[in-house]
Formats: sequence, C-alpha cells, structure tokens
Amino acid sequence: MKELENSLLLRNLSRTRWTAGVESTRAVWVSYKGIVDVLKELSQSSQEETLTRSKAHGLLTKILRFDFIFSTMFKNIIWKTKVMTEQMQAEPLNILDALVILEGTISSLKTVMKNEEEMTELIQAADAYAKKNDVDAEREFFQIS
Repeated sequence: MKELENSLLLRNLSRTRWTAGVESTRAVWVSYKGIVDVLKELSQSSQEETLTRSKAHGLLTKILRFDFIFSTMFKNIIWKTKVMTEQMQAEPLNILDALVILEGTISSLKTVMKNEEEMTELIQAADAYAKKNDVDAEREFFQIS
C-alpha cells in the first residue's frame, strides 16, 4: 500500500527532472476523481480560510476543463519520451546506441501522429471521460469559437 501511495505523489516540477512530470501526470490521471472531490469539498467548506477556498476553486475550475483532461490522456505519448530520456541517460551509452534510441522514439511518435484512427479514438475517449466527470467538451469548444 505504501508503494502505491508513493507512486501517486505529486511532485514539484520546478525542483525535479522534467521526467518527473510524467509521473505527476500519471498520478493526476489515476487520482482525478478523488482530486476533483477534495477540491470541491475544500472550495465549499466554511471551515476553510477564504484563501484556501479560493485557490481550491481556481484549481478545480482549471482541471474541470476538457483541454486538461485531453492533455492528461497524452500520458502514453509523454511516456515514450520519458523512456527515451532515461535510456539516453544510461551509462555507458555510445553515439550509435543513442541514434538508434532517438530514431525509434521519433518513428514511434510519427506513427501516432499519422494514425488518424488512433487520434480519433483518443479524442473520443477523452470526451467520454470528460462527460463521466461532468465536463462538457462541446460547450467549451463553442465558447472558444
């Protein structure tokens, strides 16, 4: 249980390597519903200070947006670059191995970008997840247009 808790800890990105961002994204994704519930409770609690309620409400407003949900769904793509970064930092690594790692990652990312069906499925999955969490992607889209 302790290992699971440690894997879901949010990290301060300004104090850690950028690859910790992938882990933080995963933590938010796995805990999204719980985070929303806690922020709602904090923002509405009369027992909390005004500043706490205000910050909780502001954060809640940001994460209850389709663009936030859609961005977190890109975690699998981000994961590919994290793996590449970790491999590039491994010792010993020669230039030929580094080129193979880079070419493999670039090829993998190009495949994702070219696969329209996969992108459509990703957007549809994000929309379904958003609806499940009372986020209306279509309404947000027309507000921007």
